[in-house]
Amino acid sequence: MPLVSIADTLANWQGVFFSQPASLPAGAYFQKIQARSSDAQVQLYAVFFNEKKCYLRILDNPPSAAVDLASALRRAGDFAGVNGSYFHENFEPLGLVISNRQLLHSLEKAQLLSGILEIREHSIRLVRTNEFRFSKQIVNALQAGPFLLENGKMIRGLNKLRVARRTVVASDGKGNWALISMSPLTLAQAGELLASPDIFPKWRPLHALNLDGGSSSSFWANTKPTPVSIREFGTVRNFLGIHSF
Repeated sequence: MPLVSIADTLANWQGVFFSQPASLPAGAYFQKIQARSSDAQVQLYAVFFNEKKCYLRILDNPPSAAVDLASALRRAGDFAGVNGSYFHENFEPLGLVISNRQLLHSLEKAQLLSGILEIREHSIRLVRTNEFRFSKQIVNALQAGPFLLENGKMIRGLNKLRVARRTVVASDGKGNWALISMSPLTLAQAGELLASPDIFPKWRPLHALNLDGGSSSSFWANTKPTPVSIREFGTVRNFLGIHSF
């Protein structure tokens, strides 16, 4: 899929408010950001962490014992996280899911499921679905999509019509990662925003993959004295949780 430079995007985004970073374990931190373009204003909740100090894992949430994001993360001992990827109406996962080396659902080929979050013991990467290869070193993996950024550039052809809450996993290509929850906007707007240079004070995303959004979109960070929480509207099949080594 072709890339588009920031000069060719529909709108240039600017950060207009940045909360003070709130410390989390292992050097991770939470920050609330407000951003504005010529036709929209959105709010972002983000947790930033380094893959050498923290690990990211897939937490399965089967319907027989389903809980909300905050409860799942507290139970697992994770200090922050977001909702995971898509699922069918019967709550069967959609696409590849590996949790703690256990294959919970097989890889699928679909235009939407263009990327895989691949997690090894001390490294994380985002890969195209057609480039993914199974390995015994993979501890967790989650198939999702579409890609929003690759090599710092927005993906061309993202949907410009459907507005919804968004959840994104993103990397700067240097081992620094973010889990981000965005208030409602289109996929094209999300790509524009992430490609804009004025959004994140200390970090620039190079690659970004869209996770499930809409009613599934959720965020939780165990900040002190009060956790930051955006609750999902319904049952979600899996979550991404961050834990310190």
